[in-house]
Amino acid sequence: MIKNNFPLSSNSSNAAFDIVKFVACILVVCIHTRPFPNYFQPLYRIAVPMFYMISSFLFFTRVKMMSHRKQRQYIIKYIKRSLILYLFYFILLFPTSYVFFYRSWWNLGFPSNILRFIEQFFFSYTFVIPSWYIVSSILGIIIIYYATRCKMKYILPIVAVVLYLFCCLTSNYKSLLPPDFELDYFAGGGIFKPQNSFVVSLIWIYFGYILTVKNYTFSKSMVFILLAALFIEYGLIIHALGVPESQDCYILLPPLCFILFTFVLRLKITSKNGLMMRKMSTIIFCVHHPIATIGKIILLHNGIESGILNFTITISLSILICLVIFMLEKCKFFGWLMYSY
Repeated sequence: MIKNNFPLSSNSSNAAFDIVKFVACILVVCIHTRPFPNYFQPLYRIAVPMFYMISSFLFFTRVKMMSHRKQRQYIIKYIKRSLILYLFYFILLFPTSYVFFYRSWWNLGFPSNILRFIEQFFFSYTFVIPSWYIVSSILGIIIIYYATRCKMKYILPIVAVVLYLFCCLTSNYKSLLPPDFELDYFAGGGIFKPQNSFVVSLIWIYFGYILTVKNYTFSKSMVFILLAALFIEYGLIIHALGVPESQDCYILLPPLCFILFTFVLRLKITSKNGLMMRKMSTIIFCVHHPIATIGKIILLHNGIESGILNFTITISLSILICLVIFMLEKCKFFGWLMYSY
């Protein structure tokens, strides 16, 4: 069994995880603003797996200490809390979502527009970008939880790896598929992208689970070797297949992130600002994309094409939103702002 070096009570902060999540949310902003040359893309892609593995590790660490009845109660609590977060940003970001999604969906007519919304909820996003992560985490946690409690647990790692390789094929390696290859939704129109759905979450959530069961030790050199190999993979993709439309999944990303996370688990860090960083990472993750999109449009309209400027504006405004939320939630009337994180 892995020994958890961090207190997991509701009154304590896992400082190492909080710091990693904060850094990860900055990397997610980099994905959507591209402040640096494209060859940094593989580095940015470490972010989302870290979010998944931290959530999964904490979930299964808590669950394994509970009775079967309390486990079910905790799962319901986890789903409820995640859906409240989803609903909060669904309402907050509705204006931008309407411009980018709902307006075109509405034109599909009934019942196609309703079916499209349902499909997007389960398999993609219904408001700007973050929604797919929230839903995929819920579905992934549920699937891994029940799969590890039946005979399927023996084939689960194989299924997770195969599905992840399929996600690689539909993202970075899509040029290997026929030019007209697309995964259509069952109804309602639109294209299914498994790399932005619960399909891709399974391998990362499984990693988080397995690290609560068994302790793994690797040398630090493995991290640097795999990181270098990841950049080489990216270079080979660009050279052989051209710049992919979607750069979410790399073949070498799972072993790198798995080994990297084992080092995160061994970190012993204390920080008075851990809780604040945890809250900020959630808020920034959820609000940054519309800011980045609108910022890019405004900059391009004024003849400015600068990823670093858009990154700076996006991060600054996102942090400002965090500070405003922290200030207002102290007032009784704005207590509901706590649901933003």
